[in-house]
Amino acid sequence: GQLLARWRASDGAEPCGVILGRRDAAGTELREVCALTNAHPRPTGAFLLTPEDQLAARRLARDRGLEVVALWHGHLKGPPVPSDEDGRGLERASALGAAPELMLLVGRGQGGIPVIRAWRVQGPLARELHLRLARTS
Repeated sequence: GQLLARWRASDGAEPCGVILGRRDAAGTELREVCALTNAHPRPTGAFLLTPEDQLAARRLARDRGLEVVALWHGHLKGPPVPSDEDGRGLERASALGAAPELMLLVGRGQGGIPVIRAWRVQGPLARELHLRLARTS
């Protein structure tokens, strides 16, 4: 719900940010969506997170007993599949040792319905993962 709400509230720039949660042997638990400013020069078709925003998100996660477990962003038009621009950004981030292991994308599926898909980042490439919703008490 949080991720779709952030995507729907977009102001014409690709929404983006990080997701806080926990990792263990069973997988990755996504707990909280943090929206960050899209600092890309062409924010309608790409996204860029500033190092300052990323550091602030890590501090917030630590303060809450969590960690930054994923990156997320939304495509305003088209499906939730990594674009060529996303691939170039992941390649640059990998070269700096800053690529996320997990990326969630929001976009439009069949009939324009919002869809969220998860991707395991491997250098400039991404492999789709299965998302499982868990009940919270």
